[in-house]
Amino acid sequence: MLTSPISAVINNPVVVAAGFKLLYPNFPQTLQLQQALRPFPQYSGFSAVASQTGHSTYNGLEVSLQKRYSKGLWLMTSYTFSKTLVSQNGQNIYAAITEKVVSGANRPHVYALGYVYELPIGKGRAFGADIHPVLNAFIGGWSVSAVHRYQSGTPISVGGCSQTMAGAGAARCNFVPGQPLYNPNFNPKDPNSPYLNRAAFVQPANFTYGNVPAVIPQLYQPTQLGEDVAASKSFNFGRSEKNSVEFRASAFNVANRHLLGGLNTTITNATFGTFSNPQSNLPRNLQFSLRVSF
Repeated sequence: MLTSPISAVINNPVVVAAGFKLLYPNFPQTLQLQQALRPFPQYSGFSAVASQTGHSTYNGLEVSLQKRYSKGLWLMTSYTFSKTLVSQNGQNIYAAITEKVVSGANRPHVYALGYVYELPIGKGRAFGADIHPVLNAFIGGWSVSAVHRYQSGTPISVGGCSQTMAGAGAARCNFVPGQPLYNPNFNPKDPNSPYLNRAAFVQPANFTYGNVPAVIPQLYQPTQLGEDVAASKSFNFGRSEKNSVEFRASAFNVANRHLLGGLNTTITNATFGTFSNPQSNLPRNLQFSLRVSF
């Protein structure tokens, strides 16, 4: 009825009972009824410039520990617990111009560990000081290093609700009380297994603001895990210390961890809550290098 011309519904008992009347005698009855109910019905649209300032807030706690070289070991580890909020356009255009939501880049937990360890075997080290030069060339003088990083995934937005708002704001979904947001039976090895629970969201009635925020602070993508390791060895040749050879073997994402990607967050889609990309991060990558200095 709202999308019908005024001339077709002005005498409808429901419209009459609601107390609707023409705004002024020559108001165009070819317009839709919903146009007549707007704050400025005489205008089909207008341009405006709003003066508003973007705003973001970051709060975090960072703890770090570092061990400088001692007996061939250097180590640094850190943990960050944080929250980032940003402003965006509000859902209700008649209320606040902006609202604060969790940033799409927010990662509540980030843990990192990095270290370099000179293996205590070989000439000039704790074990094997008298090792034969040929044997030392193979097993002596090695160093291993690694970087481990484990962090939360990014927060998730759920969309697809399209209740009629008649220009009064953005259409968002509602939470269903008692329903878990995550699918309790999610199987990461099954590409058809939903990560999100479709039953946790529902489209509100027309002209009803949803209570699902633009970014859901309690709903995150899977945790991101990664380890990069390397082993290197250098030795001199000839009489000058400037003559050296360095061999290095590196493995990025050595455990070949899979970060699922392409999460469908549109509740009207048949594949809602599932991932379309089984590995959105880079797979295991091995690199070998040899450097000769003289």
